[in-house]
Amino acid sequence: MALGRWVAALVQTNVTSLPVLTDAELAAVLAANRELAAIGRNINQITRNLNEGFQETERVKLEKLQELAAAIASERQAIRELVRASRQAWSGDME
Repeated sequence: MALGRWVAALVQTNVTSLPVLTDAELAAVLAANRELAAIGRNINQITRNLNEGFQETERVKLEKLQELAAAIASERQAIRELVRASRQAWSGDME
């Protein structure tokens, strides 16, 4: 990170009391957002199929729903780790 950008992020962090994401962290958040959007589309498709033919619920496999739940949990954990790392990076001991 360039010195000017680092200083600006440091000032912004101290003014807002919120961590500032680096370019790599921002890219990771955007990737996680894309993954969660894809999962949301899958859930919408499942819901639509269930609503169209509720008597055909066997078309929705429990394993697929479990895979979606695991994917959501994985993305949530990745985001938590990213936020934790960002907070730690900007709360460094400057004294």
